[in-house]
Amino acid sequence: MNTQLIKNQVKATQWMQRIKEYRSSGQPVSTWCSNNGILEQSYYYWLKKIRIFAMENMPESEPVFAKLPAMTNFAATSDAPIELKMQDITVTFRNDASRELISEVIAALRQTC
Repeated sequence: MNTQLIKNQVKATQWMQRIKEYRSSGQPVSTWCSNNGILEQSYYYWLKKIRIFAMENMPESEPVFAKLPAMTNFAATSDAPIELKMQDITVTFRNDASRELISEVIAALRQTC
């Protein structure tokens, strides 16, 4: 194993610990960095590196769909819209939107979110 790779792994581990300490401190980043003798740009550099590493190493997972109970009191002629919320995105469908359209929108949102 290459010594530079080992050095980077050790640094990443140290920075993961520092980031945990910062988050549990309840302080603003600038205050915490100042109190710990750390340059704020170093904190953000390592935060970005660790986030990228975490995203690249996330296990792939299949979407999970919950089976919903049948709605017996739902009137098919209702004008109530269907609202789909995913993170900070809200999509509103007319009540007569097809199941296929809604499925395609959900699939597209999963790819972008």
